[in-house]
Amino acid sequence: MSQSASEQLEVLAREIFELTKIAWLTAQRTKPDGRHDLSETEFLALDALEQSGRLTVGDLQRRINVQPARMSRIIKSLETKYDSPLVTCTINREDKRKIDVRLSEAGTSAADAFRRGKISINAEVLRSLSAGDVDDLMRIVRIIRKAMGS
Repeated sequence: MSQSASEQLEVLAREIFELTKIAWLTAQRTKPDGRHDLSETEFLALDALEQSGRLTVGDLQRRINVQPARMSRIIKSLETKYDSPLVTCTINREDKRKIDVRLSEAGTSAADAFRRGKISINAEVLRSLSAGDVDDLMRIVRIIRKAMGS
């Protein structure tokens, strides 16, 4: 008896989730030297700032889809948790009720190190694929990214 398309998608979704868990565990084992041991949410904030240059706290909060109280904790962490601040905050010139957040030079370095680390882990795993499998996976990943709106 064959599986329905819905059941196959559920099995595939579970397999992708298991891959994600393995990636998380691998990342935990290969943490950087501690200077920029970013959480995924901290990285998303730095990445959004890298793309935009400057965002208000509210815009950043909406961009990475976290609650306002959590955004405050993330910004505080990015300002104080590391050897030097990864972001700088200033009062918005147009609306004094808002705070602008910018990436510092240290923040750019931290985001880059985090990104390179994650990509390195993925590349190591993908080395086990044949060239044909890499081509197939690339095609499928691009279809999925397009479906996700990215």
